Amino acid sequence: MDAFDRFWHWANRPLESQLTIPAELHRAVMELAPEDRRDRAAVNKPQHPYQIPNDERLRRDRWPSRVGAATET
Repeated sequence: MDAFDRFWHWANRPLESQLTIPAELHRAVMELAPEDRRDRAAVNKPQHPYQIPNDERLRRDRWPSRVGAATET
């Protein structure tokens, strides 16, 4: 699922859904002009500030493996 699909899947979710997206993705899409938000190419541009991390990198780099462990950014 690319950034465009992920954002619009979240935006069109039912009100009771607990689906979330990263703040970076929301911010990057909302910085686009409203008409560009519906343009897959504009949302998925390579120089776009948000890149969806794969689950392995997210698990390894963003979350401490134990209490008190430093996190990498």
